[in-house]
Amino acid sequence: MSWLMEASRFRPAFTSPAELPENSGRVVRLAKGDAGQAAIVCVPSFAVGSGPHLFLALAGGLSGRDVFSCSLPGFRDGEPLPGSWNTVIGMLADGIRQAVGDSEVVLVGYSIGGAVAHALAAELERTGRAAAGLVLLDSPDPRSVVENEGGAFESSMDALLNGDRDLAFDDSGWLAMGAYLRLLAERGDTGVQTPRLYLRANDTHSWPAWDVGGDVVDLDAGHFELLNDPECAAAVEKWVQCGFSAASGLYDKEK
Repeated sequence: MSWLMEASRFRPAFTSPAELPENSGRVVRLAKGDAGQAAIVCVPSFAVGSGPHLFLALAGGLSGRDVFSCSLPGFRDGEPLPGSWNTVIGMLADGIRQAVGDSEVVLVGYSIGGAVAHALAAELERTGRAAAGLVLLDSPDPRSVVENEGGAFESSMDALLNGDRDLAFDDSGWLAMGAYLRLLAERGDTGVQTPRLYLRANDTHSWPAWDVGGDVVDLDAGHFELLNDPECAAAVEKWVQCGFSAASGLYDKEK
């Protein structure tokens, strides 16, 4: 991981969205819903092989809502990497505002993508357009990832490479992952006021939960199976319907 982080420095980098090819780093629509409902904006992990496609099952379980996903720049061949953490967060926040219009936004970050989603929540608060809710799907504490120089990803990569999963791995993806791991050290450890829900997978592979406050719910699913588990979409939907609170006792397992 440390080698990939250093090697990523040799890839071209951008400091402004104007330097990107057309349609790079965009926010893509996964499902169309009813007007007046809060829009769900998903943020994928920046592990190699990840992307908006991983949220298709989740989007299908959130019927009646607009569902979008951020597409992180740098994972395509010939596409430059973000030059800084703030550059990519600012660009994605602008893309979210353009995509959802006047709708309320619920951010959903998966795995280490939760660090990006959390930073986006902070940025939206800072710019006066706070998200209505923030959901983290089995996200590791980014501080532990930085302190271990990406070491928390070693077991994840072993599981991905040796598992029966239809994912694409290429040079651009590996180096982009290295770049995002490197830039993660620039992330400000800023708290957010946005209501928060943490959905925790129950498998032994899963890392210790990231304590961001708010509601915590255990799901009977593994880290890599979480997005395709109908209970994941149901838990997100229930939390939103209950006004961003798990206090109603809708969950069988709650901490």
